[in-house]
Amino acid sequence: MKGSLIFHKAGLHTSVQDMGRYGYRKYGVPLSGSMDQNSAIRANLLVGNEASAPVLEITVVGPQIEFTSDASIAIVGADLSPKLDRRVIHTNARINVLKGQVLEFGKCKYGIRAYLAIAAELQCEQVMKSHSQFHGITSGTKLTNGDVLDYTEVKMLSAPTTAIRISKKHFNTKRLEVFPGPEFNLLQKGQLKSIFDQEWIIGPNNRMGYQMTNEQMPGHTREIITTQTIPGTIQLTPAGKLLALMRDAQVTGGYPRILQLSELSINQLAQKTERSKIRFKLA
Repeated sequence: MKGSLIFHKAGLHTSVQDMGRYGYRKYGVPLSGSMDQNSAIRANLLVGNEASAPVLEITVVGPQIEFTSDASIAIVGADLSPKLDRRVIHTNARINVLKGQVLEFGKCKYGIRAYLAIAAELQCEQVMKSHSQFHGITSGTKLTNGDVLDYTEVKMLSAPTTAIRISKKHFNTKRLEVFPGPEFNLLQKGQLKSIFDQEWIIGPNNRMGYQMTNEQMPGHTREIITTQTIPGTIQLTPAGKLLALMRDAQVTGGYPRILQLSELSINQLAQKTERSKIRFKLA
């Protein structure tokens, strides 16, 4: 059985993501992939997919999607108040959708990124062994109004009430686990105190990175040769801001790499909004 997802509304930033584009960083290609990979993997497993299968990453404002065939789905991650034909449905659960039904989203209750997995094979563009959308690599960076995404080999699963329990701590924790970065030893005593004893306020953010500020944090005059960075690298700017690099970040940088987020902390940071407050703790 075949079917399609018709995007009557695409939402704020809905894109196709998988576990990322590995093996091409030497050419300057970012890893990309789902921002909160824990949630994406769980969505796939709920519907019987491989953990690395492509999913829809839905950010803050969700899409309105019509299904042209029956399908089994799961939505894991942020609670964006999903509804099927205007009836509230659960997150973190397997749901059976019927042909012609419309999935839409409402108020953002917690978190900012939800992951929609379908028990089917999405017919989406694959470039460099990944389906993750990224500017300059794939033909589009996100889905737009009127887009149609086909799927094949639909599996209608039994036990549609299958569900998992996910701790809210994943979304509301204020402490992010970090490791010392390569230039950690350049930090002075006052800088260390500001980093670990004070709250940081999240500023502008996107799939490339999160800015964070702390009025007590001194700047620096250190310069390093542009060198390798990876998702989770936290850089210190001369103005005293922190830049936490995320899944779509560049592969090199010239600011000191003072900290490295754990994989869990990357996923947790990906669910936080501007003006949220966080603290760092050494692993």
